[in-house]
Amino acid sequence: MNSNNKGIQRNLLLAWMLASFVALIPAANAQTPKIPTKLAGKWATPDSRDGQRVIVAINPARGTGALSLSFADPRCSVREVPMTVALLGGRITLKTIEEISNACVTDMTLEMVPNRDAKGQEGYLGELRLSGPAANRAPILRGRLTPP
Repeated sequence: MNSNNKGIQRNLLLAWMLASFVALIPAANAQTPKIPTKLAGKWATPDSRDGQRVIVAINPARGTGALSLSFADPRCSVREVPMTVALLGGRITLKTIEEISNACVTDMTLEMVPNRDAKGQEGYLGELRLSGPAANRAPILRGRLTPP
């Protein structure tokens, strides 16, 4: 009976080891999320009063991109601002390369993570942080971007 218990324990140990190994296979095959090349969406202030159209173009091979953001006041809108692009832990971060010479915005940082909406559509949820006079009213814009 004692040797029978050892056999059962050995079989359970082998089964556990096999299950652990099989569970690791998907993690080993997991790939880093791809950086999209173009996204568009609408951003709003945290109180959801205002909405701004945003377009992001990214060159993943070069680690650069461009961001266009419209405001109700056309003097505040920015077009194709050069950005650096980084991917860390599934989070994509874009940061202005140099200061923006604009009446409202001097600097922007966009952080976004992949997300599917209720209908299963792929997209990204993110926050756009602003510096400059526009940041006095709304330093953070939140929204969803999707591939065109």
